[in-house]
Amino acid sequence: MKNKLVVFGLTADPFHKGHLEIIKNLSKRFDKVVVVPTTIRYYKKNVQMFSFNERYNSILEAINSNNLQNVDVSDLERNVPDTWRFVDSLMEIKKTFGQEDYEYYVAMGSDSFQKFETWCNYQTILDNVESLVVFKRPGYEDNFPQNIKYIYIEDINLDISSTMLRERIKEYVNDINDFDTMIDDISFIDGFENELDNIEYRY
Repeated sequence: MKNKLVVFGLTADPFHKGHLEIIKNLSKRFDKVVVVPTTIRYYKKNVQMFSFNERYNSILEAINSNNLQNVDVSDLERNVPDTWRFVDSLMEIKKTFGQEDYEYYVAMGSDSFQKFETWCNYQTILDNVESLVVFKRPGYEDNFPQNIKYIYIEDINLDISSTMLRERIKEYVNDINDFDTMIDDISFIDGFENELDNIEYRY
């Protein structure tokens, strides 16, 4: 029997406790989890807050701090061209881990699943995985694509988003160009309320 490997791609701008809960959940359900911090797409560059290294390091620190031994954090998209898409990362991961030992899955939130058929080469993604894995997000519980195999996970509370956090951080910080101290502190992941209350005093 093959081991089950799930790929979880995310921009993580910023990485937050909701992402961490998803990764913990996946680590219990699958033999191997590969987390892929993705490049910020060209149409989101104007709202990007954290560099790739900042996002990658914050995820890696959270994984190590929580001793999630079956979770890998990939730097595959660190220096990819603008034409790179998630399907390219999936195919590279399959080359790395091989076909003999693993069967593959792709995880996403239900908000992303609603728009999945707009993804570049989405059918190629489907052709290369056993199933999608979809986490419920409040407000995105229906209008899913038809005739796509997926596993629906409801036992997780995803009431937080990177978009919301970027807006909240902007309320607290005038200069958003340097977040090294903030993201190096694991409490930013574990307790946003206290962390956000203290951000204004750091700069």
